[in-house]
Amino acid sequence: MHNRKPNTMLVNTNTVIEIRDAKLPNDVDCIKKLWTDYLTWGNDQMQLLHGVHPHNPTQAVEDDIKMIAKFLPPNGRLILAFVDNKA
Repeated sequence: MHNRKPNTMLVNTNTVIEIRDAKLPNDVDCIKKLWTDYLTWGNDQMQLLHGVHPHNPTQAVEDDIKMIAKFLPPNGRLILAFVDNKA
């Protein structure tokens, strides 16, 4: 039997996955990086498949972070997953 925090899962003896609600302001940097990576990937796919580059991911993330409350309860939920403490 392993002693684990709630909402954590032991994948193997070396890997721990934790899934939890985002904690603000502590998780803002993780959220910015994940959101930027996702939007950059999306832009790259749009460019590759359709020849368009719809927006600047960095600017979109900065705009969204200013309105982060719209992603939090009661309007939404922002959940992060961590593998070995990395989002």
